[in-house]
Amino acid sequence: NNDCINEKFRLSYSNYANVDAMEFMQTYEILIYNRWGRLVFESTSPTNVWNGVIDNDDATEGVYYYILTYQRECLDPEPIKTAGYVTVLREKE
Repeated sequence: NNDCINEKFRLSYSNYANVDAMEFMQTYEILIYNRWGRLVFESTSPTNVWNGVIDNDDATEGVYYYILTYQRECLDPEPIKTAGYVTVLREKE
């Protein structure tokens, strides 16, 4: 809703204080799908985040499914695949 709060969807984590582990990814791919299975966003860079826009229009409210594949330098012998959901909510004017 352009209020500068939660405007972008970005996955992040860290095992260490003040360290963004996303900067040390050897492999990174995120795929985001709508409820009908249509791919609406993809990225191979952890700095390229989803801003809730699909085909130059605001995504409709609803639940979107993501699949994340990543491999951390010197920590993961093989890529790790995980999945989850993100819900888009828009404030009514």
